[in-house]
Amino acid sequence: MVKKSILILLLALIVVSGVFAQGVKNFASGEIGLFGAGARYEYMLSPKMSIGANAYWNSFFFVLWNDWAVDFSFRHYISKILYIGVAVGFHQQYHSWRWRYSYDYYDSRAVFGNVIGFAITPEIGWKIDFDSPGGFFVSPGMKLPIALGAASSGFWYDYGYGSRRFGWGITLIGYVGLGYAW
Repeated sequence: MVKKSILILLLALIVVSGVFAQGVKNFASGEIGLFGAGARYEYMLSPKMSIGANAYWNSFFFVLWNDWAVDFSFRHYISKILYIGVAVGFHQQYHSWRWRYSYDYYDSRAVFGNVIGFAITPEIGWKIDFDSPGGFFVSPGMKLPIALGAASSGFWYDYGYGSRRFGWGITLIGYVGLGYAW
């Protein structure tokens, strides 16, 4: 009787530990790119869907572009490692490819995309779990933030009025995330 109870208890512990081991739901990572860094948290709703929160900063030495963002994301896993996703949130994009010219009394300049506002960010990537399930993982990917909002000079000429108009900006960001799942 005692041996049977101990055997049932051990069997129950093995089953329960197996269920919890397969139930990895949390993924936290730091992301590095060629010109930036970020952080991401992802919660698995099911084996094929997740929601998350992201923050990143991307810059090319403050010369050509300077972006930062705070997003909420949704990912759909096409396979165990390949995903497509979309994020929405607040972005600031400043792309400073400039040119200047003077004509009579006007000094004009154009700035390609100086936008602060809402953004939608499609992305694609892979999440490769080394200690499957859970543990350390690597997640390379690409995202394309498209910001919509108040723009100063973006795609328009600014004659010194300092006005802000509706505009949009776009950036292509490649990254590699390194993190831990539990």
